[in-house]
Amino acid sequence: MSEAQKCAKLFKYCTKGIKDVVEKLVDGEFGKDWSLLKKELKRLYWQKDHLRNSLEELEQLIEEAKLAKVSIEIYVFKYGKISESLIKKHAMSSFERNTRLLRGLSAEVRSKVLDHRSEKGWRMFVNNVDMEEPTFDDATKVVLKKVKAIERREMFNKSESSFMASGYGGATSDMMTSVASVTESTMATAMTSPSSMASDLKDLTEQIARLTLLVGGQPHQQSNPLLPANTSGVTSLRSPWNPRCIYCDSLEHCRNQCPEFQDAVSKGVVGLNKQGRVKLMATGEEVSTMLGKGGMKVIV
Repeated sequence: MSEAQKCAKLFKYCTKGIKDVVEKLVDGEFGKDWSLLKKELKRLYWQKDHLRNSLEELEQLIEEAKLAKVSIEIYVFKYGKISESLIKKHAMSSFERNTRLLRGLSAEVRSKVLDHRSEKGWRMFVNNVDMEEPTFDDATKVVLKKVKAIERREMFNKSESSFMASGYGGATSDMMTSVASVTESTMATAMTSPSSMASDLKDLTEQIARLTLLVGGQPHQQSNPLLPANTSGVTSLRSPWNPRCIYCDSLEHCRNQCPEFQDAVSKGVVGLNKQGRVKLMATGEEVSTMLGKGGMKVIV
């Protein structure tokens, strides 16, 4: 299209209020000069123009991050792009860029990042001119690292909740309740009916034997003289216990004999805390066992 055709058709793409203005402009001196029409429209509507990579856009992004409307990864990425443009325009200093980033973080993440900065001796206040100024890349790496650590902790808590909900946590308490009930009823019967004492004691002893097998972790022969001769069948209630490597989930060796665990320790990926439990060296957090689900190495 020619410049005159561009001017003549522009009003079709405008809202009603602006459409009337454009039609009047085109009817006058701006009807044939496209460049002149653009310049005049910018002059008339400059206050409605959305400036990209501005302080206003940065503040809006920070508010969205506070309300969790964007993920931390997206927040850090967009913040980096906008703030980089502002630094080039001399509208923001590198110190302000590093500190304002924290405003969009949750209180928990912000606290962990500030602790890390304090340990590193990084500049945190305007008057700390004698302290080291971290690069923006270093600052964002710390933020993302702390976020990942919190996410791993939440995953661990969820897996623990699922483990307990699956019934492993309730089996022992159910058996204890059953035995307590049997004990109470048996003792009451024994007090009132001596002739049934031997039979009730046998039932009680069998219940206790089952509980012992469940809590003890492996089957064993009960030597109580009150048990009948055929109680050896109780040992078949539970299959023999097999050792399992908590790191790689293998049934062929234990953790201290695991080559993958030893390799991870030698590379400084994992280690043992004061309680002798496996931890991530980067964060100090304990690693969930994940038995039957691939072992600790899945999380590592």
